[in-house]
Amino acid sequence: AAAVRRCCEYVARGRSAGKLGAISPARWEEAAAWLGGGSGMPTLDARVWAPDPLLADGDAMAAEINMATAAAAHTITAYRGGTPPRLGLLTVGTAATGHTNTHAAARRGLAGAPLESWFDKSAAGKALGIRVEQIDLPESTTTAELKAQLRALCSRVDGVQLLWPLPGHIDARAAYSAIPRSLDVDGAHFL
Repeated sequence: AAAVRRCCEYVARGRSAGKLGAISPARWEEAAAWLGGGSGMPTLDARVWAPDPLLADGDAMAAEINMATAAAAHTITAYRGGTPPRLGLLTVGTAATGHTNTHAAARRGLAGAPLESWFDKSAAGKALGIRVEQIDLPESTTTAELKAQLRALCSRVDGVQLLWPLPGHIDARAAYSAIPRSLDVDGAHFL
């Protein structure tokens, strides 16, 4: 099982523009040169191994965004004398896409970058230098109770994410409207 996981991790690291195991033509040329030069060496068949040139490389973009986020978090932490930026996550029930989701444990076990996991935002926050506070409310929470929790959370964090979907009895518009625009990391106030 460990060998299979390592193989999956290796292939996932080679993901580019949604294609697993993509090989960079520049890296292929470097490897061919290292192995003894290009003469007689097989060439890279871009139709098989290269990412589709018509697709944006979301993986590379995500890596750049993560690096910029980590740098910004480091700057903020230094400016605040060691206090990192804080993200508040609020989940109601087990349907929301987050760590309380009924399938979250299984999904965390899939091969993939931990920084991109919807199911372990605490780990992603830690890797980026952001303190994550998670509040998990039961399915039976009312709209009024949810809004009260949101107001309290907003008073102690720099950004808030209310995980979707909410249970059917919750007034989603009222709940998302309770998040100040300046703290709404998802831009949900447009709903």
